Amino acid sequence: MQEKRFCQSCLLPIATHSMTGTNADGSPNKKFCWNCYRNGSFTAPEITLQEMEQKVKKVLEANQIPANVIDLSINYLPRLVRWRN
Repeated sequence: MQEKRFCQSCLLPIATHSMTGTNADGSPNKKFCWNCYRNGSFTAPEITLQEMEQKVKKVLEANQIPANVIDLSINYLPRLVRWRN
């Protein structure tokens, strides 16, 4: 059984190698997705947790995810590696 991974910035499931972020040397970064992390840095380094919450909410709503799942996802974001203090 393959390990299920989720981006430690936006909570996107990282289901395939092509969804994995990349380090500066081009190697895969297993913590973050390609949308959040490329070439060794965040694609939106200035984004705040609150802005990420809104971004994630918008994507989940567009994909018709139930409201309770959206709430769970938004509430979980602060626990991810990128957002921990």
